[in-house]
Amino acid sequence: FVCIVWGNFARMNAPTNIDMSFTMDEAHILRSKLIERFAQFETLLFQVIAAAGIPVSVKSPVGQRIVAINSALAAKDKLNKHDKRLSAILDKAGPAMALRNELVHGTMALAKIDNLSVLLVKNANSATLLVDSRVVVRQSDFDTTLSQLANLTNQLKQVLNPLSPPQPEPDAAGGP
Repeated sequence: FVCIVWGNFARMNAPTNIDMSFTMDEAHILRSKLIERFAQFETLLFQVIAAAGIPVSVKSPVGQRIVAINSALAAKDKLNKHDKRLSAILDKAGPAMALRNELVHGTMALAKIDNLSVLLVKNANSATLLVDSRVVVRQSDFDTTLSQLANLTNQLKQVLNPLSPPQPEPDAAGGP
């Protein structure tokens, strides 16, 4: 049995007298909120793909969609400001998308590590591995990822719908 820690337990400085545990019902709610946030992000990815005319099937997994966008960006001779911003957003989304893969394709069990309730997520894709592995996800990981995804989703919206440049003020001397 191998645990892969999501986040960094070494950097945790929470006082030991605070109970930061959560229940399985709360874990399911948090997973549901994350999946909803991922779906919002993925919807915008499809809009990016459509706007750029990138040939990707609507049935392709999100990872393939991201690869298709990155390939289209890599094929360009020169990246403009819009392309660079999109590339940065996709890079920042990588860890969240990895967590999405674990949560969407995994089963959850609660465990206690140093009096902290955590989720042990077993990805169905790992069923054929010789080593039984789980990903450890803390409540703070859910909260952080929800916040990061909200931020990335807003950035992606801005890439799709850039603000119009401000219109020049009418010349005061010229009058109406």
